[in-house]
Amino acid sequence: MNNNVIAISRFQGTIEWDKVKKDGVSMAFSRLGESETYIDPTFSENFRKSRVAGIPSGAWHIFRAKSSTPEAQARTIVNTLKEAGFTNKNAFAFEVNNKVGSNKTATKNEMANNLYHLIQHIIDSDLPICTNNLYIKTNIDTRKNSVAWELHDDFLRKIKIWPEHWRTQPDYPDTLYPWEKGNWSFWEYSSHGTIKGINGDVLISKVNPQR
Repeated sequence: MNNNVIAISRFQGTIEWDKVKKDGVSMAFSRLGESETYIDPTFSENFRKSRVAGIPSGAWHIFRAKSSTPEAQARTIVNTLKEAGFTNKNAFAFEVNNKVGSNKTATKNEMANNLYHLIQHIIDSDLPICTNNLYIKTNIDTRKNSVAWELHDDFLRKIKIWPEHWRTQPDYPDTLYPWEKGNWSFWEYSSHGTIKGINGDVLISKVNPQR
């Protein structure tokens, strides 16, 4: 196993999951969608086939702070995951990005409060999800400049952090408040990963060997 975690979506086209498995990928996250209304057309197939291939699987979803309510986004996420056969063995990641859609104009408080409420709605739903399998996936600029993490820091630091920091040296991401130094689970170090069975670039992450 090569200790790589991948995040895929419709942009990778048709994936040969048996080849991905043989290439040693340790975990695969399929994009569910974005906000309330957009569902990635490849989600169900990728999520199902990655599991059939024997790859530990998860889903990721792009959070929007203003275009829809946390309740509406949670409803879409929960219903879609249920239809896909999501279990408490699967993982789920909220991507928080200040460069997408309404997030560009959202205040720091709106970003923090609506993210908190979205995660809380997911936890409180009847989705068979383990809180130990929840992740916040975010880039350095968003983390530093666009979210008032301190409003819910005690709650948010309980969710695992998955920083996006595209570099190779040093071979670890920057520390992200409110998480402590070195307390990251995955580190997305490149948007140009190469995996057998997948055409084109792949978002690729390392697993923290200390976690």
